[in-house]
Amino acid sequence: MPRVLSWTVCARLGAVPGSTQLAKRPAAYHRRVADEKLLFHYTGLDGLMGILASGALWATDVRYLNDTTESKFGFDKIDDLLANESSSRFPRPEPLKALSAAWRGVKEGEREARERQRLFVACFCTDPDLLSQWRGYGRHGYSIGFDRQALQVRGGQQPTGYWLREMVYDETEQRDLVAGILDHHVEGAPQELQVAPTRDMDLVSMARLAQAWSFGVGADLYQLANQFKHRGFQEEREVRAVHQVVPQSPTTIHVRGTAHGPVPYVCIDIGKAADTTVREVWVGPTPHQTEAADAVRDLLRFHGLSAVEVNQSPLPFRWQAG
Repeated sequence: MPRVLSWTVCARLGAVPGSTQLAKRPAAYHRRVADEKLLFHYTGLDGLMGILASGALWATDVRYLNDTTESKFGFDKIDDLLANESSSRFPRPEPLKALSAAWRGVKEGEREARERQRLFVACFCTDPDLLSQWRGYGRHGYSIGFDRQALQVRGGQQPTGYWLREMVYDETEQRDLVAGILDHHVEGAPQELQVAPTRDMDLVSMARLAQAWSFGVGADLYQLANQFKHRGFQEEREVRAVHQVVPQSPTTIHVRGTAHGPVPYVCIDIGKAADTTVREVWVGPTPHQTEAADAVRDLLRFHGLSAVEVNQSPLPFRWQAG
């Protein structure tokens, strides 16, 4: 029986991997990581101040993420899985040829394919206190805890909204998701593509029909490719807020300068003051952590967020002088 999975299923929200390290953390940390009601966005001091002042997060074009090998991993994985999963599903050659062409166009960055499914993402972890993340932000790192359910609701209410996607690290689950997407689209394919060819069929019309059908499959596989990561990154347990820009989208695309050149991004609304989705701020390891936490409380009060909890990382990490 085909495994028919909608994107609702593919979202994979609520999976909670076990951890042997939870018992070593503060009680508040243990409770929140265990039920994953909060998602944490790591940032520096400028980022923290900007997010609280604007009520928005910057979502980056996936092609400009820091790790350029990340998207390649997802594309390569789907290449392998398509070779094994797709050929047995079609009695006709046209759908398979069209799917291969559509996926090749997406993968090679053809302009038309890219504009149909341009993705922007803001990244979160389910862990508020990861040493690997603190190292990336130097002496002034912060993690902002957002209410997961409030983010989902807010993303769905906006004309230029976003949705949450968990990254997938397990190879078996990656294979099952690709198979599920294929089965989902095969179930919904035009009847003409699901039967063996006959002499009276118009092969040109069949090829055009298959091409139109393949665009939807390619778009879903593109989103899935950007959801796959190597199992070596599983510690992050990353969740992404994903916004898709299409040619008719009202979204404004901004560009910021970085050390690596210009980077496109969009702003996604997370709410301000009483309407905020922020619930916590964690202060990373720093030589003056208590003073930094007090200053964050002042910053939160200034923005009408005095109810937001401030925590300090208990990790015994010490920065080297110099």
